[in-house]
Amino acid sequence: MATISIIIPVYRVEDYLYRCLDSVLSQTFFDFDVILIDDGSPDDSGSICDRYAEQDKRIVVIHQKNKGQATARNVGLKWSFDNSDSKWITFVDSDDWIDKHYLEYLYLTAVNLNTNISACSFVRAKTIDDTVYDNSTFFPKLVDPFYVYTLGGARIEGSVWAKLYKKDLWKDVSFPDGRKWEDLSTLHKVLFKEEKVAWVSNRLYYYYDNPESTVNKKWNLDYIWAWDVLMNDPIIVRSSELYELVCKRGVTNTAASLEYLKEIKDIDKTVRKKDISYLRQKLHEFIQKYRKATGSSFLDCSYYYETLYPRLMWCVWTGVGISRRIVSVFIGKNNK
Repeated sequence: MATISIIIPVYRVEDYLYRCLDSVLSQTFFDFDVILIDDGSPDDSGSICDRYAEQDKRIVVIHQKNKGQATARNVGLKWSFDNSDSKWITFVDSDDWIDKHYLEYLYLTAVNLNTNISACSFVRAKTIDDTVYDNSTFFPKLVDPFYVYTLGGARIEGSVWAKLYKKDLWKDVSFPDGRKWEDLSTLHKVLFKEEKVAWVSNRLYYYYDNPESTVNKKWNLDYIWAWDVLMNDPIIVRSSELYELVCKRGVTNTAASLEYLKEIKDIDKTVRKKDISYLRQKLHEFIQKYRKATGSSFLDCSYYYETLYPRLMWCVWTGVGISRRIVSVFIGKNNK
């Protein structure tokens, strides 16, 4: 019987998978099972999964045709509900790794503070040598889910990893099949079921910003789609503070995506034109929502309008400049 299920989608990570799985099997908390979903990896990742399963009976490997990380996570969730006695689940990405105390600290914190979710700090790492931290002790506290979701109000942190969940919280929640950025459009549905979340300030999760990942390597509009989902979700909308922050981040990231798309060279011209049109439409919608949520003026959002309507804003600023000079000349004459 396992206490915790660890769900790990696997796709084309043969250079990183050993590091990930070794960190999982080095945990100071032993009562877990590992569900590896080989999502049709074209490299040796599937074989690596099988070799680890042969060495450790706690590991289960599911091989499937490539359907994307969202579907792979759903498959892992289903297997855990159907076949595992675990009461808790956590997600780990196959190119990331975890501190040896990751499961122990998150589990003890959740149990001792009587919560259904515990979360920890994470670090963006380039190599495992960059991440040597003293985690011999840990410092848990109770916080509200807003703190975890926004990292104290600084930004939106929509990743499902670096958290331990009571498994029942996921009974009526699944990831959007076929979509990337599935974390961002899903986490809030689970996190905001709780009034309090256990927080461990230790950096126990190591996020590898893999340049070869499907999110980083291939242009897609799912990132903007996810922000659109958040802005229209009742869970987000009912909190004015959270809704305002989501709108702000949605506007900022959509504007950045629009500028980024203009610079991409290896993309079909027809696709670029279509995607630019979509981004402009969404940016206009998001700005309107942000202005309504915050009471911001046109000038407060001038930077975003310049991204959206560069020629129009040039005319606006030119007109403003001319008007100011006329007023200045008129006042100067009257003062003589």
